Amino acid sequence: MTISTFYPDSDNDASVKAYEGNSQTWAFSRDHTGLFATDNGDAHEHLTAFIGFNVNEQGATGYWDRMHRTIIIFDTSSIPDGDEMHEATVGLWFDESASAGITNDYSWSSSQKSIVITQGTTASDTAVVAGDYDAVKGATKWSASFDCTFDGSANPSASGGWSDNSYSSIDLNATGLAGVSKTGVTKIAVQCEADVDDDEPSTSGNTTRQVLMLIFARDADGGLATSPKLVVRHGLDPFTPKIIMF
Repeated sequence: MTISTFYPDSDNDASVKAYEGNSQTWAFSRDHTGLFATDNGDAHEHLTAFIGFNVNEQGATGYWDRMHRTIIIFDTSSIPDGDEMHEATVGLWFDESASAGITNDYSWSSSQKSIVITQGTTASDTAVVAGDYDAVKGATKWSASFDCTFDGSANPSASGGWSDNSYSSIDLNATGLAGVSKTGVTKIAVQCEADVDDDEPSTSGNTTRQVLMLIFARDADGGLATSPKLVVRHGLDPFTPKIIMF
């Protein structure tokens, strides 16, 4: 049995973002073709999964102002074609849950406060661009929900499974494991489950911003020590019973 760890190349991970502006509906933000992609560079050092809602200063009817979807490409072609695939896990280095001045909304349901790994789709096998945003809308889920409940101070709670400045691991389901390529690249997306399910959270007019915002480190922040990773167990399982014929 072999355990292989894969990291994205410097241009093979990005947060792709929808429209950011006034008076946008949930559908507009979710269905947008994509506006920006955060590639490597001084101004773009993180990967995010984010849905955000703003209200105006008078607390009147609010609007959705952005969604982020992270897409990551791993070159997994070194896995031998004949190997059995046993399990795969996505590792994300958690930086923080929200920036100063942002209020996480605790009234959302558990699924609306969760992220999920989905099947990634990009136009290129070597880069992620803004136009890839709509390609992963409603994508096939490659993992179970990962709870991102917060403790009331913009930090992830223990029940949510997160720890600051460390990796959290999300296991791929059978569909995700089958999607790991032995001959080319494996593409994943990290998305808010409410986005994937088209499950618009409720909003109210008494908060400045209601969000589910998760920030993950990328290679620009600390090399392979904090980069997203895909860990795959493959090959002959040493615990598989064998029959020896005489």
